[in-house]
Amino acid sequence: MIPAEIYSIEERRTNGVFYTPDFLAEYLVKKALHYKHSNSIISVLDPACGDSQLLRFFSKEIFSKKEYKSSLKIFGIDKDINAIISSTAKFSDIKPNNISSKFIHADGLFPTDKNESELSWNQLKEELNLTKGFDAILSNPPWGANMSEYSTALLNNNFTLARGQFDIYNLFVESIIKNLAKDGIYALILPDSVFSQEQSRFRSFLARNTKIHLIARLGEKIFSEINRACVIIIGSKAQITDEHQVDCFRLSSDYKKKILANELFLEDVEKELSHKVPQSRFCENQNFSFDIDLKIEEQNVFNKIQNVGISLSQVVKNTRGAEISKKGIACQCPSCEHWLPYPKAVIPKCYHCGNILKLDEIITEKIILNHNGVGNFKLKVGEDLYRFTSISKSWINTLKKGINYKNLSIYQGDKILVRKTGVGITASIDYDNSITNQVVYILKLRANFVHKLTTEFVLAVLNSRAITFYLIKKYGENEWKTHPYLTQTMLVGLPFPQIDFKSKKIQDYIQKITDLIKNEVVDSDAKNISKQTDILIEKIVAKLFGLTKKDYEVIFETLNTAEPLIPIKRLLNITPKEIFDINGI
Repeated sequence: MIPAEIYSIEERRTNGVFYTPDFLAEYLVKKALHYKHSNSIISVLDPACGDSQLLRFFSKEIFSKKEYKSSLKIFGIDKDINAIISSTAKFSDIKPNNISSKFIHADGLFPTDKNESELSWNQLKEELNLTKGFDAILSNPPWGANMSEYSTALLNNNFTLARGQFDIYNLFVESIIKNLAKDGIYALILPDSVFSQEQSRFRSFLARNTKIHLIARLGEKIFSEINRACVIIIGSKAQITDEHQVDCFRLSSDYKKKILANELFLEDVEKELSHKVPQSRFCENQNFSFDIDLKIEEQNVFNKIQNVGISLSQVVKNTRGAEISKKGIACQCPSCEHWLPYPKAVIPKCYHCGNILKLDEIITEKIILNHNGVGNFKLKVGEDLYRFTSISKSWINTLKKGINYKNLSIYQGDKILVRKTGVGITASIDYDNSITNQVVYILKLRANFVHKLTTEFVLAVLNSRAITFYLIKKYGENEWKTHPYLTQTMLVGLPFPQIDFKSKKIQDYIQKITDLIKNEVVDSDAKNISKQTDILIEKIVAKLFGLTKKDYEVIFETLNTAEPLIPIKRLLNITPKEIFDINGI
């Protein structure tokens, strides 16, 4: 491997370069050869080869197979000359007569021509006598690299994925698929951001143009130098059939610890966790979601929740709180005299007038306080929110001109507060006209539902186990990670049951839940509602979504297998048996 001291971690982060752990490289290679017979592979490429780790593991693995009779051509590309020198030296020690290697000092996006990617690759393939493409391409392409060396026009003209928000790995993958031979195999290590809302174009590209064989979501801590979650995706440039199914699994935190401690092999864990998902489902999903956590046997329960009603966005309007940190330190610009949150930038500027701020000369003041006073309102930040209940521990001064408190009217009246950060849903009700900060979402009933529903009833549905199950299965957020968060799109896109407001029984349900929540939450310092009320709410939610005891056994299986973080543990205080006891509702 290239000595780590040649480049600092900051330099490697800038270029998106982090070398693959041995166990991961070995697993990737073995799985690629599992899905494509070794004798059909003559040429293999890594367009961002680094120290050629993947290619070396591939050579070792393919030649360990007695049935392999072909000659293997190895190709590596990297823009780092030190990587090319290192790879060339390491392959010079590999002695089989039927292997040849060539390492090229070039840009993996434009290997021979800086203006035209396709032409550039065609020229290279012609030089290598591989005009039909490569049989296998393995890569851990750069993630999050600085792309300032490329103009926007250059990328737009050469890559269909260079639109909207994109990462350099998107462009590498597009180039990889284009340069695979027919039925060629690709095996990739990518950041977990492929599952994000912004990556729908990328998911569409893979799901529509390749036959995906494996998606393995591995999470964080795989790379020792960075705390970014990763995923393995393996597929082929082949015709997709309606019947084709993808092997999918998510590596749980318990298994990950054992793998990193060399107590287990990843391929053994895969056998325990893997299940199959129809690739056609990815194409049918909104935004081409890779919902790999939703097993076929759970699809019926998921569909009942998803298809029975409307979306939460039709019932509530949403916004976010004031743009101030929970520490609440503000400063005053001496030029325009407006206030702003204390800046973090190296060269701080006032965002009102653009004046450069000299931090040792400006006036600072705490606007989040532990007492009431003139112009002060109660403040609730994320950590003040629990399931149904919330406790304000501080006040915020609203008299500082320039601070973006938002329109103070949005805080008036009863409202649902939802914590942005964390796993699952943490939602509570606020009766105190409290102000919130930007990591709290504010939900209020839309005008056409004000006289039909109550804020308490909407909160009850939002906090149900059925909705948490749906959230986990749709978005796969079921374990701790460094920056877990619920987006506004995810939140308001959650399903809400279609309600027959003419039904006297439904009206009684709504009123009963409203009264119970209001009585228990007002002035409460608890972190959950009573078990009795919780059971009743879940009974009503089950009825509205048409869910059975068997369905709830599936729901609780999901909750029990999720990482036992506080928002999940609070849902495990009751059982399906208690929800469906003979007392009914």
